[in-house]
Amino acid sequence: MMQFDPSIPFLWLCVFVGIIFLILLFQVWSIFKSNISKKQKTVKIILHAFLSLSLIGFLVHPTWRSELASDPALVHPKSFPSEQINFFKDSLGIRKSFAIDQFKGQGNPVYLIGSDYSNVELNKLSSHIIQRVPAHQDNELTFLTWKGIVHKGEVQKIKGKIHDASNELILLKMQDQLIASDSLVVNDGDFEMEFPVSVIGRNSLQLYFGENLVSEIRFFALPPSPKSYSLLFSFPNPESRILSTFLSSQGEKVEDKIQVSRGAVIQTSGSDLDSAKILIGDLDQLKTSKAIDQLNDGAVSLLVMNLSNPTADIKAINDYFKTEFEVKKSRDEEFRKLESGIEVLPYEFAKKPGMEFLFDQSVAIQNLDGKKVGVSLISQTFPQYLSGDSVSYSNTWQLILSKLSPNEAVNWSYEAPVFQNQSLQIQLNQTEKSEGYASLGNDTIYFQQDLINPFSQFSDLVIPDSGWVSLADSLEVFVYSEDALAPIENEKKMAGFFQNQSEGSSSVSYLQKSVSGWIWLAVFLLAFGLLWLEPRINY
Repeated sequence: MMQFDPSIPFLWLCVFVGIIFLILLFQVWSIFKSNISKKQKTVKIILHAFLSLSLIGFLVHPTWRSELASDPALVHPKSFPSEQINFFKDSLGIRKSFAIDQFKGQGNPVYLIGSDYSNVELNKLSSHIIQRVPAHQDNELTFLTWKGIVHKGEVQKIKGKIHDASNELILLKMQDQLIASDSLVVNDGDFEMEFPVSVIGRNSLQLYFGENLVSEIRFFALPPSPKSYSLLFSFPNPESRILSTFLSSQGEKVEDKIQVSRGAVIQTSGSDLDSAKILIGDLDQLKTSKAIDQLNDGAVSLLVMNLSNPTADIKAINDYFKTEFEVKKSRDEEFRKLESGIEVLPYEFAKKPGMEFLFDQSVAIQNLDGKKVGVSLISQTFPQYLSGDSVSYSNTWQLILSKLSPNEAVNWSYEAPVFQNQSLQIQLNQTEKSEGYASLGNDTIYFQQDLINPFSQFSDLVIPDSGWVSLADSLEVFVYSEDALAPIENEKKMAGFFQNQSEGSSSVSYLQKSVSGWIWLAVFLLAFGLLWLEPRINY
C-alpha cells in the first residue's frame, strides 16, 4: 500500500504544493493564449504537468511496503573465519551467508553472528527479524560492570563473566596488592567481587585472569559525609582498643566508654560527636536505656558484637530492638574460620528478607525505619592488625561499617564502563532540590526529573572524549576509548541497538521502501531536458 512520508511540516507542504499548482495553471493559461499549433500546446502542457507532478512527488515522498525474503540468511563480521561460517551454516541449516558490508537486505530472518559491528552496520538490519548467534572465544571477557562513582568507605561491586574459562581464579589488584578474588570454575565463568573503597578521587585497579591482565577498572570516589562512632563496652579489651585506633586513623570522630563497674566509667573522646553517630559495643552496654534512647533520638545505627551466648543474646537483641534475627549452630567446634582467617562463633544467621549479610552470614544487618541494627558473630579481628595485615583488617571493618552507614545526601551514579561516543545515563539522587544542570568539561548537561522518585534526576549524554572527564566541580567520569575492552564495548553497542528497536520489530515481515534519490535526479534532468529541447524541434 502506498503511503506518504514528507520530510517537511504539513503546513509548508501545502504551501509549496499550492505554489506549484498556481505556477502550472499560469503556464497552461499562457500556453493557450500563445500563437502556436494545437499539437505544440498539447506537448508543452504535458511537459509542464510532468515537471510539476515530479516536484510534488518529491515533496510528498511516497513509500510502500515490500515483502521481505523468506529464506534465512547468516550475517557475520567482515573478518570472520570461513571455517566457523561453514560450521554455523551447517548447524543452523542455512544456505546463504553474507559479510555485513555485503548485506543488502537479502533474507529474513537474519542470524547475526558475534557482536563486532558498527552502529551504521547494525542499522542495516533494523527492518529484519534478527536472531543473535553468540560467537565468543575461549577465555574471552563477555560481560563486565561496576559502579562508576562511589563514596569512600562504600562497597564497590564488580561483576563479570568469562566464556569457557580455563583458569580457576579472577584477581583484582591495586598495583601489586590483592584486593579481591573469585573462583571461575565454581561459578561457571561468572565472577563477583566486593571491596570497600579506601581512596578518595581517581581509582585505578587491575583485573587479572590468572597472570594475564584483562582490564583496568577505573572509577571515582567522593569523600563521605562525616560520621562519629561511640564505642560502648563493659570491660577494656584489645578488640575495642584497636578498633578505636583504626577509626581515629581514618579521620573519624571516636568516643570510648568502658563501664568497668556500676559507678565507674572510663571515657575518652577526641572531639564533640556532632555528626551522624554509629554505636558499637557489647550487648550489656547497648541494651541500656541510655543507648536505646540514643538510637531513637540521634544515632543512625548500632552494631552488637562480642556475643557470649549467641542463641540467648540474639533473643535479647530482638526483644530490645524489635529485630527479627535468627541464628542456627553450624558446627560443634569452638570457632569456625573464614577464608580471610578470621575466627567466628560456630553459628550463622538464617537468611530473611530485608536483611543484609556479610562474611558467610556471620554479620547480619536489619533496617528499621531508617535506623540500622547489626549483629556480629565474629570472635575477634585485632589479630589481623597486630600481625601486620592492616589491609585485611581495614577491609573487614570498612565492609561492616559501609553497611551501617546512612545514605549520602547527594549521590551520583552511572554504570561503568562507559565508552567514547556511546550513550551514558547518569543519575543524581539528593534530598534537596538541585539547579537541574551541571558542567561537563566546557559543556553544560541538563537533568530530567524522574517521574516516580521526586529526589532523583537523570541525564542521557554522549561523551566524545576518552580518559578522565570532569563533571561538576569535584567529580570525574572515566570514558574508555572505542578500542578498549572491545568485547564489552561491542556487547553494550548490541544491547543499545536491540533496546532501541520498536516493540514489533521481532515480527516485521516487510521492508519499507521509497524512491531512490538517484531516480528523482534522473526524473528532474529528464523533465528539464525535454522542456529545453521541445522549442528546438520542428513539428
